[in-house]
Amino acid sequence: MSNVDFIENFVQNCIAKGKNTPTLLQEEGNNEVTRLDQEMRATVKESSTKIAALKDMIRQMGGNSVGKRLQFNYYAVYQSLSPKHQEMVKTLMALFKKQTSATTSQILDSIGYGENKIVLETLMWMHYKKIIARNEETHAYQAGELWFKGEELCTDSVKIVD
Repeated sequence: MSNVDFIENFVQNCIAKGKNTPTLLQEEGNNEVTRLDQEMRATVKESSTKIAALKDMIRQMGGNSVGKRLQFNYYAVYQSLSPKHQEMVKTLMALFKKQTSATTSQILDSIGYGENKIVLETLMWMHYKKIIARNEETHAYQAGELWFKGEELCTDSVKIVD
């Protein structure tokens, strides 16, 4: 079903329920977004649990899990990161300038789950490089002891190397 068809059906269903004003349509739209988001999160959680169980079973039987996960190099210098990772560093730096701390969930909510893998790898890279630090009590990320190096990266004037 195309987006146009989906919206057309959604509006027709709302009108059939007597919700025919812009305010009521917006309210129903927000309710549907919440419902779909909860449904998506439940599906992801269920799938993740099944994947973990299958990998545990494979390991217990002496085998290796065959996931197609590529190992990300957290020791890499900034210049060797992929363009997507470099752009995500800049995106995360901008996010942390707006809000001084954020949990992983808040970051993913802000950036979007479509970039989940890139976001998580970049967060870990930035954490390893001490650009950000994680508060163990709140589990929120915040500026780290080398935050200034991240700021310099965003101006493309300095290279981080270890």
